[in-house]
Amino acid sequence: QWGAPADGQLGEAALGHLHRGGHRDQHLHALAMQPGMPQGCGHHRDATGRQVPIITLPGNPVSSLVSFEVFIRPPLRAAMALPPDRRHLSARLGSDIRSPEGKRQFLRGVVDDPLTPSDTSPVVEPIGPPGSHHLRYLAGANALIDIPPEITALPAGSDVDVVVL
Repeated sequence: QWGAPADGQLGEAALGHLHRGGHRDQHLHALAMQPGMPQGCGHHRDATGRQVPIITLPGNPVSSLVSFEVFIRPPLRAAMALPPDRRHLSARLGSDIRSPEGKRQFLRGVVDDPLTPSDTSPVVEPIGPPGSHHLRYLAGANALIDIPPEITALPAGSDVDVVVL
């Protein structure tokens, strides 16, 4: 449910291809996600000719963190033979949300008591606007609310997938 573009949920579309002096081979991609883009991947040839893999993240802080959580953290932890460290849960929305059509959206939110198991679904309250430059709201969030690309609006009380930060 949480992963790289290979899961088919992010609608990868190539933005461009960089090749400078035979030393870089990097692809930048616009992904149908908010916040995000552009993300990049490729190789850099060092002075010895060795191909070094590179991954680039967007410049806006919220986009960068979300991209790291979605694309970098899971395979990095797997490569280190560590279990995933982010808890995923289902929660009820505390208020209505809107989401752009065709984009997988990661809203910042505050989930009540995210570490205490309970017989009832926790409630997650979206906070702040969805823009990628609103770092203040990210600092106050303890969760990312994962809204699939086919969803354009959800009323309060709807079940959503949440990643506890």
